[in-house]
Amino acid sequence: MVHEAERNFDSDSCGHRPIKKPTIEVTKTKRPFEITSLAIIILLLAAIKIISYAMLLFIPEVWDNLISLGLHESENALIQFPLTVHYLISGISTAIYIVSGYALLRARHWSRLILATWSVWILLFSFLTTGSFPYLALKLPFFIIMLIVLFSPRANAYFKAE
Repeated sequence: MVHEAERNFDSDSCGHRPIKKPTIEVTKTKRPFEITSLAIIILLLAAIKIISYAMLLFIPEVWDNLISLGLHESENALIQFPLTVHYLISGISTAIYIVSGYALLRARHWSRLILATWSVWILLFSFLTTGSFPYLALKLPFFIIMLIVLFSPRANAYFKAE
């Protein structure tokens, strides 16, 4: 009968001396603070967008005020889209940010590729529909910081380890 203390040991060929069985240790890279912070910011911004969508759907005066401001009809825009198209793309964007933000916390490599690709698209769409360099300049710093965080050496190690 094998005692509990001897379970992790084997005897040598003569049965005299216990030899400890090798154990395989799986090391898990700790999530970098920057990745956690970025994921939380992305998820919080998505939550704020969902609240604003709910206000648009359930409070008709909000939609009417938005239409009266004419924000979707920028005179500098290179391409004009109806306001519903803007909100459709914004809704898709919110869904992508929720999935990608959660996947960042789970160390899914594809999440950072989707975030980077979608953010490029949003920057391009924002510029084409507003024609405004100042508006683009507001989004560009966040985009650059996001790329630095997502593809830093610490982030690479985190995503590679998982």
